[in-house]
Amino acid sequence: MIRFILLILLFTNAFSMSWQHDSFLLKFLPVEDEVEVIIGIGQELHDSLPPDVRSRFRKTGSGYRYQRLNIQDVSSEKVEYALSDDKKLVGSGKPSPISLTGIAKVIKTQTVIFYTGAGISASCVPVMAKLEQDLGITDMEAKRNYSEFIVKFLKDIDSYVKIMQSFFHDCIHAAPSVAHESLKKIVEKYGHILCTENIDQLHQKTGLDPVIMPGRQNDALIKYVKLARYIITIGLSMDDGGFLKYCKRVNPSIQIISINLCSPCYLSDKDFTLIGDVQKIMPKLLSLLEASK
Repeated sequence: MIRFILLILLFTNAFSMSWQHDSFLLKFLPVEDEVEVIIGIGQELHDSLPPDVRSRFRKTGSGYRYQRLNIQDVSSEKVEYALSDDKKLVGSGKPSPISLTGIAKVIKTQTVIFYTGAGISASCVPVMAKLEQDLGITDMEAKRNYSEFIVKFLKDIDSYVKIMQSFFHDCIHAAPSVAHESLKKIVEKYGHILCTENIDQLHQKTGLDPVIMPGRQNDALIKYVKLARYIITIGLSMDDGGFLKYCKRVNPSIQIISINLCSPCYLSDKDFTLIGDVQKIMPKLLSLLEASK
């Protein structure tokens, strides 16, 4: 499985997006009005490419690298994903339904981690599945034919750059949804930690500073995971980043409450689900909490 990686550089207010598997790396880095494209490959994959495509890569250490603009990659520092697992969590049973009142009680009385996925931003920016389909990554992963993908990608690279320019533009300029704004007030009121797998910066635009997953070593969050009683996922369909599996490994007694359009595959019979539109549920949850003492 190709692993999606997000790296946000707070000191440069920039971010990059990467897809990586074994000896293959595809990275996009927004630079002003342009997008730098970086492809890193190993020797075997390089040798499998047609000569005219091989010539576009330069030797770098033990592999080969293509860069569209040859702009310095400020996001190339090594990242240790201490707060994730390589494999995603897969549920082993049927979760129990939970009411809005039940979730409100948990938020008021328990140690909670909020964890948001693409569903909370679906009305604001393109979802990751659509982006991967447009880039051809979905098809590449299904076929496991990286050389075919590279040939096709480089032949029509300007089209793929336009896709990423549009995506980065939406991430930078989109406004937070009502669900983002509601969650901000809940987090601030009760002091719970917010984690997200989203790169769209919409939580940050509400004034929150979420922990981005997959994440680096963070002693405070690790301690919080060990103490937490519940993880409340919002708009998260799958545990692609491995954070839920990490939490279950570190704290086997932690339970998951999902708020999503459908019941996700990562829930077990010890977990809970509230099915519905997060854009409608989150404002109602906020009103319920504000009305209670």
